[in-house]
Amino acid sequence: SLCQCQNVTNSCSNLEILVVQVTSNTLEGQVRLTNGTNGILEVYYDGEWGYVCDDGWIDLNGEVVCHILGYEYAISSRTSYYSSDINYRLNFINCIGGEDNLLDCSYGVYTPNYCSSYEHVYISCLPGPGQPIITNPLQDVSITLTSVISFESFSLTHHCISTGLPTPTITWTSNNNLVLNVISDTLTVHSQDLQPGLSINIFTCTANNSVGLDSKSIRVVFDIEQQLKAPKPPIQENISTNNVEIHWVEYISSIDIFNYELCVQPTTESECIQNISTISTEYSIGNLESNTTYSITIVAITVFGRSPASKPLIVKTDNPVVFAPRILVPAQDQQITISTLYQLETFTLIQECKATGFPEPSIAWTSNGSFFQSESILTLQL
Repeated sequence: SLCQCQNVTNSCSNLEILVVQVTSNTLEGQVRLTNGTNGILEVYYDGEWGYVCDDGWIDLNGEVVCHILGYEYAISSRTSYYSSDINYRLNFINCIGGEDNLLDCSYGVYTPNYCSSYEHVYISCLPGPGQPIITNPLQDVSITLTSVISFESFSLTHHCISTGLPTPTITWTSNNNLVLNVISDTLTVHSQDLQPGLSINIFTCTANNSVGLDSKSIRVVFDIEQQLKAPKPPIQENISTNNVEIHWVEYISSIDIFNYELCVQPTTESECIQNISTISTEYSIGNLESNTTYSITIVAITVFGRSPASKPLIVKTDNPVVFAPRILVPAQDQQITISTLYQLETFTLIQECKATGFPEPSIAWTSNGSFFQSESILTLQL
């Protein structure tokens, strides 16, 4: 009651009334930590709880916060903590010590989108008399990174052991590139996933929760020497005078193939006369010389480089088929010439029948309508 105040005399009439208008909000400027004795700093400002951005933050501000909460002093006052909630209310706070309300310090009203999710203030206070000690507080993130080599599977496994409350979320990067589909604490790298030769890889494990984040990196030097096998030799299917059809078995399925290269080489020469590139496992080779022996080899072009050449397939093209020329002669009608010779000494009559025409005509002699002979010369003894 106002009457309990000192130096107050009761000399007021019934018409003299003191009117007091209370407009202050008792929560304005009050603070709290997300876990009582420690946690992310929250402040009540303009009718709403929110966070403090760490811009301009000094250790003395942490002492003031712990004093306001009734704790003895601040064990630590740290910045750059992570939280997905970016409902900031104030920033650029600067206390001089002894303030009973955070708004008694100089401060700035937060401008939207000015601070990121990694600019929270985290404070740990020493409990004062009568203040409870939080037995299961939020914990900052800590990481231990180890690696194990497996010579049986030619792999390297990284183990990222993290601590913190809430349980941190883990992500992996390789040379600053996010490793997709890996959200566990284990990352395994197989040698077949790496390019051959000497390479330097930096693997980084990052863990974060609502309190903060931590990351650890390990630098690994790989010297991958991939021993590629030669493809199996091609198989002949069909062959002609100028063409041969072949196919071959697909290269090792566990290795990515870019394409195949075929070398077609006459056995009498030292260089390929045809270099053919194809992604298929069959091919028809044309433009070959007839009656020639060829050597055909295959090389697989892979992610690890060129394989050795396959054993050669030896083929010989056919001889060309030569046909005798056909002479076309027009048909001719038959013409007959008969000549007669008398030999008086022997009393012999010789008659010769000469016939022309095409095709060659056949000759037949008759006597009084009856067949006599088929030779061209008729000889009669008188």
